[in-house]
Amino acid sequence: CLASYPFWGLALMHKGNKHGFTLLVISLALVILAHNLTALVVAAFLLLISLYLFRNRVRVLWQALTAMLLGIGLSSWFWLAAIGLKGHVRIDEMAQGRFDFHHHFTPLTEMFGYEAVVPVGWVMPLILLLAAAALVCGYKAPLVTGLLVAGAVLVVLQTSISEPLWENLPLLPLFQFPWRLLGPLSLVTAILAGLLFYKYRRHRRFGKWIVIILIAGNAIPLFRQYEPLSDNYHQLIADSVNPAGIRKQGLAATVIDEYLPQGASKIISERVPPGSVVLPGSIPAKVTIKNSINLTLETATDEPGVLHLARWYFPGWHVAIDGKEHPLLKDRFGNIKVDVPAGQHQIHLWMGQPVLRQWGIAASLFSFFLLVLLRVSSKNVINISE
Repeated sequence: CLASYPFWGLALMHKGNKHGFTLLVISLALVILAHNLTALVVAAFLLLISLYLFRNRVRVLWQALTAMLLGIGLSSWFWLAAIGLKGHVRIDEMAQGRFDFHHHFTPLTEMFGYEAVVPVGWVMPLILLLAAAALVCGYKAPLVTGLLVAGAVLVVLQTSISEPLWENLPLLPLFQFPWRLLGPLSLVTAILAGLLFYKYRRHRRFGKWIVIILIAGNAIPLFRQYEPLSDNYHQLIADSVNPAGIRKQGLAATVIDEYLPQGASKIISERVPPGSVVLPGSIPAKVTIKNSINLTLETATDEPGVLHLARWYFPGWHVAIDGKEHPLLKDRFGNIKVDVPAGQHQIHLWMGQPVLRQWGIAASLFSFFLLVLLRVSSKNVINISE
């Protein structure tokens, strides 16, 4: 639902409204934070539409491109670490098994309607057909043509015809379900609907009501399919879908184990009670402080030993023994282990920010201050009306 706001920002910039720049920056950042795969599609459309809208206005084009870069920079505290550190986790599992795109193509005859995996109704194909008819009847609009081509591509990508593209284009398999492209397709058809409405209905008194009636007529069958959750499910959600419930019941917080370190195994972790800190086979240790990213333990051994902890090894973890930082190791199951010398010791384990996250935060702060500077600049460099 956020995906339309960056395009609204572009439209305001096209009209000479200086607030469009800020709207484009902030809304693009929000789209990236909401769903990074959708953001890839939105960014591509933003770039193409900007190149078309501002093809004869170089200054405004540069401002639009600057706004997109600032939006990307504003959200870099998230995506920079997510992309740069993905090699430490099992990102490949996100495109395997039931998440393999090969199993989720939709026949064209079942793509639209009310019985599909994600029902969208009949308004979407109707708009695409009306746009095609408008072009055939002489409506000369490169933007409509481009959007119609984009819509056709998004439709084809949801069918098995596009299987070679899914197998060879980078990042595309991470969409997992081809029908997820119905989201970008909805955005394309929404823009098409707006353009067609503006072209053919702007001078008619009841034009907007026709559009509202069409949308409502499309939505009513979807509302009729709605079934409220039972009381038992409401209680289950209240008891389980919260940090305490997940921890107490040992529930999985993700669908698959893509978050695990490369080569890690859950064999040992699954044998210990939820909330445990020290794994079986470890030297004895007394936990004095415990939370997700901060642990303090006390050990007393006559001989050197190894402390195995129920925490996955990732970049950013640090350990100190008696106040002095100590090398952090990974055992064969992917858990953190610490070589502890003989004697009594206090061991402090904490999670710091990985270097990439620190760079991402710095880039986000720089983008934010640059945005503020551009907004308050006495030269008013964002004033497109000049």
